[in-house]
Amino acid sequence: MTSRTQVADYLADKIFAGTNSKKVMAEVASWLQAHNKTRQVNYLVNDVARALTKHGYYCVSITSARELSQVTKKQVETSIKDMTGATTLECTYRVDRKLIGGIIIKTPEAALDASIQSRLAKIIEGVK
Repeated sequence: MTSRTQVADYLADKIFAGTNSKKVMAEVASWLQAHNKTRQVNYLVNDVARALTKHGYYCVSITSARELSQVTKKQVETSIKDMTGATTLECTYRVDRKLIGGIIIKTPEAALDASIQSRLAKIIEGVK
C-alpha cells in the first residue's frame, strides 16, 4: 500500500531529477483518483513541500505588519537558510497590518510567530 507521504517523496524526487512535471503530475492525479484521495490534495501539497526540504528546497511564507525593505528581506532569508540548511528558498511575502508589528515565518517544518498581535494575545490570556 502506498501512502500519501510516499507519493510526496516520489514527486519531490522526480521534480529534482528533472522529470517532465506534466507527466509526473498526471501520474499523481491518477493515483489520487484511483485511491479515492482527491480530497487530500491540499495535504499532499504540504507533504510535497516537506519532502522538498530533503533536497534543500524550502517554500517559506513570511508575513509582516509592514512592507519589508530589500535589505531586511535579504537578512530574513539568510537567517532562514542558516537555521534550516536550505540551499534554495521560495519566499512568499505578505503584509498584514493586524499584526501591529513583528513577523511570522512559516516553513514546511516549523513556524515562528514574533508578532505584536501574538504577544498581546498571550498577555490577555494570562490576565484571564
